[in-house]
Amino acid sequence: MRKSRVAAALGMILATGLVVFWVGGPGGDEQAAAPAPPMVLAASVVVQDHVPRSTYTGRLTAVETVDLKPRVSGYIAHVSVPEGQIVRRGQILFRLDSAPFAARHAAARAATREAEARLGLA
Repeated sequence: MRKSRVAAALGMILATGLVVFWVGGPGGDEQAAAPAPPMVLAASVVVQDHVPRSTYTGRLTAVETVDLKPRVSGYIAHVSVPEGQIVRRGQILFRLDSAPFAARHAAARAATREAEARLGLA
């Protein structure tokens, strides 16, 4: 019984040694054959200002809106205020083409003179 215990102890020691040798390996030969480290690209550091900005997709609406209603009809000859600019009360926004108004004014003056001339003949 004593021999079997000694044999079992020696077997365990031998098995442990084999496991340690198998896991640890020979050591010297494999380290020499290790692959070369991979190539790494490097960049130089540049100092510069960074202005953070973000782009968003969305929809904006004005807080206040105004409906423009003309007193007379006509063609717009000049726009005095760019779209989206804040305006003050009484500020001129558009200039209408004055040619149609001048023609109507001249026709009305001619009609008045004609009526006065007829009145003088009567």
